[in-house]
Amino acid sequence: MVASEFDIHFERNVPIKRFVSAVAALALVAPLSVAYAAPDKPLNAATPLNGTECIVRAGEDSPYRFDAACEWHRVVKRDKNGALVFFHYQDKGTLQPGQTAPDRAVKIELVDQTWGGLPCTGSEVITPDGNYASNLKCSN
Repeated sequence: MVASEFDIHFERNVPIKRFVSAVAALALVAPLSVAYAAPDKPLNAATPLNGTECIVRAGEDSPYRFDAACEWHRVVKRDKNGALVFFHYQDKGTLQPGQTAPDRAVKIELVDQTWGGLPCTGSEVITPDGNYASNLKCSN
């Protein structure tokens, strides 16, 4: 009886069978060990995120304009059930061409705002040198 090329290859290469068996066993055991590993921080820990690009405005009655160099930071926190409990956003940018800086610093209070169902308070500040900053804090 003549063995097929496949049978000869695997019968002569027993170490390959052992390797495949070890990989298969590891594939079954590894997810179990990962599932029981303690997380670095609680699943409901606050999650920060940073980035660039936001919108800026020169005053309360001025339209927002896109600022590609604006830098923002936000923090989101959820409870153990995944419900949103806290949101905080800050950005710092510069007025864009066509936007006129005020003669003196302007602070715009953000009222009656909500984010994700949470009530928020915050403000926008525009300075005579064309700097813009905003912040928004939302929680119950």
